[in-house]
Amino acid sequence: MSDRFPPSVVRVKTKAIPDARSNRNLGQNREGTGVVIDELGHIVTIGYLVIEAESIEVTTQDNRTVPASLIGYDHASGFGLLRSGAQLGVKPMRMGQAADVGVRDPVMILPAGGRDAASIAYVISKRKFSAGWEYLLESAIFTAPPTLQWAGAALVSREGKLVGIGSLLVRETLEGGAQVPGNMFVPIDLLKPILAEIDADMTIRRPTTDAEVIEMAKDADGIIMHGSVPLSRDTISKMKRVKVVARTGVGVDTVDLDTATLDPLGFDASFCRWVACFVTHPERLVQNLARALAPGGRAVFQEYVDYRSWRTSPPAPVHERFVEEVIASWRDSGGEPDIAQQLPSLLVAHGFRIEQLTPLVFCTRPGDAVWPWPKAFIEIGAERFTVDDDIAKVSLVGAGMKSHPGVAADMFDVLAAEGINIEMISTSPIRVSCVIRRSGGERALQAVHTRFGLDAS
Repeated sequence: MSDRFPPSVVRVKTKAIPDARSNRNLGQNREGTGVVIDELGHIVTIGYLVIEAESIEVTTQDNRTVPASLIGYDHASGFGLLRSGAQLGVKPMRMGQAADVGVRDPVMILPAGGRDAASIAYVISKRKFSAGWEYLLESAIFTAPPTLQWAGAALVSREGKLVGIGSLLVRETLEGGAQVPGNMFVPIDLLKPILAEIDADMTIRRPTTDAEVIEMAKDADGIIMHGSVPLSRDTISKMKRVKVVARTGVGVDTVDLDTATLDPLGFDASFCRWVACFVTHPERLVQNLARALAPGGRAVFQEYVDYRSWRTSPPAPVHERFVEEVIASWRDSGGEPDIAQQLPSLLVAHGFRIEQLTPLVFCTRPGDAVWPWPKAFIEIGAERFTVDDDIAKVSLVGAGMKSHPGVAADMFDVLAAEGINIEMISTSPIRVSCVIRRSGGERALQAVHTRFGLDAS
């Protein structure tokens, strides 16, 4: 790589909406890294930095700050895609592919902050990874030693190409449970199909006559029209295959469905896929939809009716226990996995007429197209499912950590000097937490107090 730090690496700052649910874990003010990937001002980052954002800004290495907008969040990969609100004037980073780096290859981790923030690491493993809701990567890239500025950081090959985007700090980079802490990166390969769709949207010629619309839609089951293209009912009736017609340019809004009150908005339809099961007040959700829909509007729900039907044959006791723990945790957080059992009565009580109930049931087995997803979920979930009461957590918290680099490293050194093994690390801009064995809890607390001069307090 060149000695010059790539100008394509930029700082991303976001402020989430005040009542965003993600604020509980991520905070309202978030900061990380983005990478400029083309001349149009598209910036790729990790999605959790920018979800539920009220405002987003990016800052280049010459300290020029411009607003940015979120144009895409991909649940499957976790990528967030931004577009700068003004020309950045920086050379985009070339994209490589995950195959460009192999296990034990050296790589550069480039967070925002220039050369002082950059670090050299090695690829420890490339393997499947799952976390969160339907978050599955077939070939995540794991590196070590860890960087504490991983969120959105660029993973760069020795050829200077972008091969991944930083997602997590992990304690197990190796398969088999060996505790080698490091970072997990999302392979950049997963971004390319998303960009291909964007490129296609930007280059399709816009039809100007009814005849052109009908010709372009002759083999389509649905169409999405640009807001300025006229489309009459007569034209729609001539498109024999088309079942769904939508129009762009309506805009996107983010609301907390547990607290918001929607106005009468005259919507023609609403679609909730795994929404009612996660809100803490499903009746409020139904009330809001009844208010927001126009008379005669349609509401479509896809929700679980029996989460325990997620099982294997023959039964797998570890998986069944895992499912029970998921259900218990789900309900403890205020959700209801089997909400579809309650929806019919809630809908009728708020003026809806149920026109159709369709059970969606499927079974899969090895060799089927969807088999890799449940297989990986079961295998990885079972491996990671442990209950351990013999742990303690020691944390350092303070706003001054932002302006005093090296606090985390000092804390790790103190624990190492005491012979205390760190089981897990969690950080934020103002906090560092380490999970250790319970037997070392008091000793760790005293050592950290002494090192940072906290004994008097």
